[in-house]
Amino acid sequence: MSRVRDYLAVLDGRCAVLDGEHPGDGLLQSMLVHAAFADSVVVESEFKLLAKLLPGQTDREVHAWINAESARPMDYDGLLNAFPSSEEREDLVRLAELLAQSDDRGDDVEDAFVDVLRAMVMV
Repeated sequence: MSRVRDYLAVLDGRCAVLDGEHPGDGLLQSMLVHAAFADSVVVESEFKLLAKLLPGQTDREVHAWINAESARPMDYDGLLNAFPSSEEREDLVRLAELLAQSDDRGDDVEDAFVDVLRAMVMV
């Protein structure tokens, strides 16, 4: 299973925690924070999904991580270099969609983030 699919399994509840570490973890986590925070708000449903990636962390620590990560620019090139296969890139879009759609608000800004990612992976 690809690492992106590992993240999908954790976030959709098929797996409890990520197994081990991967060099692309920081990039994946950053993408997820940026997808959730694209509208400048992380609602409870998004927070709960992001918290699954940091088991054992307090809510305060997860909030601090989200704030720190959202302040950094999104490294699209690094993300695409870390996950070069078409399968992984399609899964990146699915992963971003999962976060963007988790708040049920139909936010245009979060949808735009996913659209930008989708356009980049199609190149």
